[in-house]
Amino acid sequence: MTALMRRMTAKAATMIAVAVLMLSLPPAAARADAPGAAAPPAVQSPVQAVPAPVRDWLIERFAKSPEAPQRSESRQAGDDGATHADIRPLLRFMQFYYMRPALKSLGPFLREVDRTNLLGRHPDAFAIVSGFVSRLAALNPEQIPGWLSGGDFRPKTKAMLQYAIWRAGHLNDPAVAKFFTEKPVYLSTTPGTLAASALRTPEDLDLMWGGFLATGDDFYVNRLIDALDPAKSAPDMDETARDLLIATAAATLKANALNHDIVLRTLQKRLEAAEAGGTLQQRLAALLPRETPGAQFAAHDGNFGAMLVVSPLDDIMGQISKQGDERLAFPATVTVQRGRKIGFLIVYSGMALSDDLSANLDFDMSLTAPDGTAEQGGSLLHKQAFAGKLPSRFDILHTPSFMGVEFTPQDADGLYRLDATLHDNIAHRSLPLHAFIRLAASGSATAQGAASPAAQTGDAPPAKTAITNAEKSATPEAARPAYGGFNQ
Repeated sequence: MTALMRRMTAKAATMIAVAVLMLSLPPAAARADAPGAAAPPAVQSPVQAVPAPVRDWLIERFAKSPEAPQRSESRQAGDDGATHADIRPLLRFMQFYYMRPALKSLGPFLREVDRTNLLGRHPDAFAIVSGFVSRLAALNPEQIPGWLSGGDFRPKTKAMLQYAIWRAGHLNDPAVAKFFTEKPVYLSTTPGTLAASALRTPEDLDLMWGGFLATGDDFYVNRLIDALDPAKSAPDMDETARDLLIATAAATLKANALNHDIVLRTLQKRLEAAEAGGTLQQRLAALLPRETPGAQFAAHDGNFGAMLVVSPLDDIMGQISKQGDERLAFPATVTVQRGRKIGFLIVYSGMALSDDLSANLDFDMSLTAPDGTAEQGGSLLHKQAFAGKLPSRFDILHTPSFMGVEFTPQDADGLYRLDATLHDNIAHRSLPLHAFIRLAASGSATAQGAASPAAQTGDAPPAKTAITNAEKSATPEAARPAYGGFNQ
């Protein structure tokens, strides 16, 4: 659930979709070559399939391009004309709210929930949205009247707000009570806080998830884990209800361990503390991630993996439109003619996070001519890839600047080698990557698999090619996943 270059111009965002044009990257452990080596090794394979999680990530980003063909499901409208695409910002806002709390955005968020008829079209979202709103209402009661003003809410949205504020204990506040005339049956009972709620149904679990998304507090994650603990199971629950509760808790914890490092860390702590060989230990062990995006890159060190992406900048849409959603596989060597720009970036995942969820990565990059000499101006050192907080180490990110190169008449024909090294400064580990660009004497630029010839020898005049930013609007901030304020 991360966003790609959301602050870039539409043209630049379209170009970033080139991330699918990955090259063949040998595993880091098998690499013996280094930047500037006398002879580039042969390309391992003419094509390389894109790992499924990365494919899905790229398709999601590509679908946001104004030039991209829209899949039918993303354009289906609700009874008010709202599309499925309208709902995605709402879910992102909730999912990563705790990373950048934005109370001033909650009013617009609630009005957008109402406009898109989220709860009418997705009734199962009632519990998690009400849990999210309830926890924020309990922490910020003075904000509630402002959230409610300025909108004539649909009945289902209004029912969710009434229930959430009741659970927060502020429904009878004079400034709040005037907004509600309905008298649901539950008003005759004393509201219980989210923290004290019994866990008996999947809806109770969703309330806990709402509380977690509002605060990032591992208390709610521990409550969800309690649903897996036989010692904390309600004694009067029948077997069918208990099995459903356990299955739902396990499925949601497993999914969110990939999306939220706080969930992953809490699972790991409870696993370490659980009785050896006990039921809880077995259930928790099954929830830890087995297949992560980073580990599926050809170049990876454990869960930390990356790929170096290269493509002609003016042929991206044509390349992608030829590919289907089910399988993406692309050539290993890009062939280009002089005057046509080539762009490249690094896509990566599995970086380490510090205790406060901070990541810190930089990279080096260099371009080597066919004769083995370094290109003049063709290197970048210690360029920042990312510095800041992330919800999950398994987020798929990319270098913030879409870099490019354009060959000139002074450049020799032949195979150029692009070397990059991505450095994880939290875990103190690095991934070497490389790709190949064949400069053709004539003909249109194409992408094709090709073997790498041995480097030529002799003193050739230095080329005039230099690595530059293809889009000046790209910034480190643009590489961050979408979370925080909801803007209308």
